Amino acid sequence: MKILHVITSLDHGGAQTMLTELALQFQNRGVSNLIVSMTSQNAFAKQLGSQNIPVEILNMRQGRSLLTGFAKLRSLIRRFQPDIVQTWLYHADLAGGLAAWLSRVPVVWGIHHTAGQNHLLKPATQAVVQINKLISGFVPSQIICCSQSAYDSHLARGFSPAKLTLALNGVDTIRFQPNEIIRQELRTNLHVPESATIIGHCGRFHPAKGHLVFIQAASELLKLHPELHFVMCGSGVDAENPKLTHWIAPTNLRDHIHLLGPQDGLDKILPGFDIFVSSSLEEALPLTVCEAMACQIPCVVTNVGDQARIVEKTGICVIPNSASEITRGCNILLNLHQQERAFLGLSARRRIQENFSLQSTAEKYLSIYNRVIHKGVS
Repeated sequence: MKILHVITSLDHGGAQTMLTELALQFQNRGVSNLIVSMTSQNAFAKQLGSQNIPVEILNMRQGRSLLTGFAKLRSLIRRFQPDIVQTWLYHADLAGGLAAWLSRVPVVWGIHHTAGQNHLLKPATQAVVQINKLISGFVPSQIICCSQSAYDSHLARGFSPAKLTLALNGVDTIRFQPNEIIRQELRTNLHVPESATIIGHCGRFHPAKGHLVFIQAASELLKLHPELHFVMCGSGVDAENPKLTHWIAPTNLRDHIHLLGPQDGLDKILPGFDIFVSSSLEEALPLTVCEAMACQIPCVVTNVGDQARIVEKTGICVIPNSASEITRGCNILLNLHQQERAFLGLSARRRIQENFSLQSTAEKYLSIYNRVIHKGVS
């Protein structure tokens, strides 16, 4: 089987992580992959290249480059002759979908957002979503949604019900697991006591991730638990971000919050946390929550997307956009006996192993591809 993947960019992000992980899984199963980034290569291109998975960059920015990039994409499809074109994220669904449809190659769209929070999308992206809805009945052979909330919300929005299907995101539970060495190394690198309790937050700097709410909650938690330290990582989450540092400046967090920026491998960070927080205002099925749980880290998450479904009874789910609720949730976990919190962590890892494994995700995608290939272009 030959799969040509089209993605908006290869910057840090959940869809990019999922694409990279699945391409490696597919390769191990004898599938040939070609990765096409519409804009940039950035974080994941090197990792893919080191595994002998080719990457092409279209540099589709604006104006004439859009037409040039689209023509190049059609040329790549003709040259590679894939059995399936798999697209990732709304803009790639549109451009990659039309290129594959015009080339008479079956295309499978990938949806990695929960529809409904339009104010968190750029106007251009809102327009693309509307176009995708209108063509969803005849361009894609299938539309893979990475979460139940993504499926339900796009069905409600008017995407073709005959094309929508579900393939939940999954994580590598061998790569993501408890690691005492990483736990100690993180404290050493941050120059904090070995016994320090660390609450972590991972996500690119974007309004949907709720960074301000997390900072407000951290400030309140530090008043209750002066020994706490907080780690934040993700693209734009560093000391060079003026908005972020402006939020932190008037708080009591200066010596207790650590901004690490983007991380190539969260498996080298997450095992060092004691509690993981997702303060998101919008999600689908966030990999970072699954990865933290696989590392036996109890989570406090907001009730958006599939987060409540992921965590269930292994952590705390709170209403979104409320610092007091995140404070309350973390405080519940902090006040547990160490053995009780450890039991929650064990339960969290078991839940990911049984319901959100990378292997089961790969098998689901391949079963969809085989069904589409057998049926042919819709």
